[in-house]
Amino acid sequence: MEAVLALGGKVINREKAKLEDILKNEEINSMIDRIGAGAGGDFEINDVKYEKIVIMREGDTEGGDIEVLLVGLLYAYM
Repeated sequence: MEAVLALGGKVINREKAKLEDILKNEEINSMIDRIGAGAGGDFEINDVKYEKIVIMREGDTEGGDIEVLLVGLLYAYM
């Protein structure tokens, strides 16, 4: 199974926001839903739908910033 999700702009910095505020972002909520394992205290590794998650980004500075924010979000809550 494959899925491609596009983000429109920067992601909320997880160090400056609570999980409930992060989940208000429609695109992040969609990503968490597609992965299928929940987030935070609801995360269940056995429910992950994918073997790999690939983050592709634009080659500019903003793309790098978004990549770091996404990796931080995945690491902290999944």
